[in-house]
Amino acid sequence: MSETRVKGTVVRQHRSHFVVEGDEGTEYLCGVSSKLRKTLEYPEADRASLHHRVQNVAKITATSPVVVGDRVEIEL
Repeated sequence: MSETRVKGTVVRQHRSHFVVEGDEGTEYLCGVSSKLRKTLEYPEADRASLHHRVQNVAKITATSPVVVGDRVEIEL
C-alpha cells in the first residue's frame, strides 16, 4: 500500500486541528498523531525503561509540537 505525503505550511489552528497549505496550494485539515501526542504527554522516564511515567503534569501548558508557520510533511 502506497502512502502519499505532502509538504506544506501550517496556516491556521482550530482547536486541536491544523490547516496545512500544501506547496501545490491545496489546504488540508490535519491533526497530530496520537502516538506523538502520547509521547509528549507521557515522556519515558529513562531510555532503558519501557514504561511511561507522567512527569510534572501541572507544568505542561501545551502538548502540541505544531504552531502556525511551521513547515510540515503530512500523510494523506
